[in-house]
Amino acid sequence: LSTYKKNTFKVISNAGLPALIGGFFLSLSFVAYTASIMITSVANVVFIISTQTMFLAVFGYFFLKEKISIQGFISIILAMSGITIMVSDSVSSGNLLGNLIALAIPINFSILVMIIRKFPNLDMIPAIFYSGVLACIYGLILSDTFSFTSHDILMGFILGVPQLAFGFICITIGSKTTKAVTVGILMLSETLCAPLWVWLFVLPSIIVALCLFFPVPSKRILTPIWRGLDKVYLASGVVAATFMVTILLIIVWQMVSRWSGLTFQGSTDYAGYAMAATSFFAFAHALNRGAHIRVSILLNMNHHTKLWLDAFAMFIASIIGTYFARYAVKANFESKMLNDRTQGVDQVPDWFLTIFRMFGNWPSKWGEIWASTSSEWVYTPVWLPQIPMSIGTILLAIALWDNLTRLMIFRKTQIIGDAVA
Repeated sequence: LSTYKKNTFKVISNAGLPALIGGFFLSLSFVAYTASIMITSVANVVFIISTQTMFLAVFGYFFLKEKISIQGFISIILAMSGITIMVSDSVSSGNLLGNLIALAIPINFSILVMIIRKFPNLDMIPAIFYSGVLACIYGLILSDTFSFTSHDILMGFILGVPQLAFGFICITIGSKTTKAVTVGILMLSETLCAPLWVWLFVLPSIIVALCLFFPVPSKRILTPIWRGLDKVYLASGVVAATFMVTILLIIVWQMVSRWSGLTFQGSTDYAGYAMAATSFFAFAHALNRGAHIRVSILLNMNHHTKLWLDAFAMFIASIIGTYFARYAVKANFESKMLNDRTQGVDQVPDWFLTIFRMFGNWPSKWGEIWASTSSEWVYTPVWLPQIPMSIGTILLAIALWDNLTRLMIFRKTQIIGDAVA
């Protein structure tokens, strides 16, 4: 409703039978996941779900005539091998019925992707709507009780809206223009990267704890790392200043264009991108220079609790900063997968984008990529101005954890010149 507004029912009607069938198969995946996780091991379910890559490749080959490239085939083998190693110690025979039910998850999901790929001109977002409605009906039929606590409702909302709904909407949109085998490989990132998200918080927390209980050896180990990080923060500040100068040059060029009667299309958008890059690249450098406003009233009330209050606040900030960095990077990948383009009139040369495409392809493909590069200007892909956001939030998260370790070792904050409010 928030997206389509008055056209909601028209969009649902236009999607027709393909969306209904796709939603039906997706809803079966939801039910199969819930049922299998209750009667077999979690490792078994995760491993079986990861086989969706093979189902997507096989179904795409036979039903959509999509060929599997050598790189794609090797990627599938390597990814599946990695997952097998990851869960080899946890996978058990489990319950045969549970394993068979779990097998329905990748099969039904693969069928959904086949339907989306078969009808690329249809808006298949209603399929997600149908799957939610059907899942609710299944829940009403299969539930033993209708007594739900506020915690149950909250957990159901978090799982159903931010995690499942938004994720599957992105998959639905991206599958229109992405080969089935590529979708499968991208979906494997959920299984491969799931442990990494935990270690994004666990590993830095362990390092902080070591700095707290063993400050002398920790200082000796971390000192050369601090020197390197300080140079990185300074470099990010220089990059931020460069983008600030870029804003000035764009403004001057706008003035010259206006006086000379020329048109500088997209100048406002370019200035906005430069302003965003200035802000994000400056975060880490500004933090270490004390340019961020820190409310220190509680810290200055009691000398004995100052260290622990400061450590608690820095720890919470580090976790939040890490979450921001994680989702900023995720937004980059999703924008690339969806081929999201700017809504303005700003354009960039195609060869400039090719430079970035090189990093995501094998060197053997670089010649082919440059051969297909045109000399034209294309509308700016959203992932391009998002790159400074990702880099800036990553540096900020690192700087927050860095300052937390220094706080634990020196027993006082190393952020100087901060404003006291």
